[in-house]
Amino acid sequence: MELKFCSLASGSKGNCYAVWQRDNIFLVDVGISGKKIEDGLASVGLDISQVTGVFITHEHIDHTKSIKMICKKSPLAKIYTRPATWAHIRDERMKDDSLNHRFIPIESSIVLGDLTIETISTNHDAVDPVGYKISCKERKLSILTDTGSIDDKIFQKIKDSHLLLLESNHEENILQVCSYPYKTKMRILSDFGHLSNSAAASCIKNILSHRVENIPDEDLIILLAHLSADNNSEHLAKQAANNAIEIHGWKPDKFHLDVVRQDKISKVYKV
Repeated sequence: MELKFCSLASGSKGNCYAVWQRDNIFLVDVGISGKKIEDGLASVGLDISQVTGVFITHEHIDHTKSIKMICKKSPLAKIYTRPATWAHIRDERMKDDSLNHRFIPIESSIVLGDLTIETISTNHDAVDPVGYKISCKERKLSILTDTGSIDDKIFQKIKDSHLLLLESNHEENILQVCSYPYKTKMRILSDFGHLSNSAAASCIKNILSHRVENIPDEDLIILLAHLSADNNSEHLAKQAANNAIEIHGWKPDKFHLDVVRQDKISKVYKV
């Protein structure tokens, strides 16, 4: 049975991604309203009451907004976080010990039915941020946003993905001259901020190079995510990625490149 993916929202105003295989339905981040999550799931034929797990990347509100609502609407759902992340969420906004919560081991994995979920430690200004790698037999899906840089440890985790959701947050030249306070600009540009278009393009180049050398016969889906509404555009993000691809002579016949948006539910991708 195929592993499927759909972005319900991606950006600084809120993030939520749905991953499912058979009756095993879970969400990565729930940073948009409960109504949008419920309607988004319904639009792709899923019932919110059947969600079995919610995996949180980090504590920022644009990733955690609707945890309580999901627990009410989805009685089967367990909330998975890193320990420090959960402590921060509870201290800041939640005192409810009745929530069905589980800690995620770092550098280990959780098995849910036919799916294996691994954490990917990211470089972001949060207490213990992670991305996720979801495997179903030999097929792999990776979700990597909210990281200011991609080190070798991250790259080794994502290099063999069949679907990669990759942050492409900002165009550096635009960010540097925008109206944001200087401190905010420096935070975003830092190694623990957000990934720029050029950094995302460099990562894509390295992944394609690895695949050409090691796994040339498998298709790849690359989805650019978490675009800034103020300092980026779909055109600029895709242009940076395509430039890196074209400069190195690859033709787009073995991979699909697209952008997932803040205000629009993506198509359903089969991994």
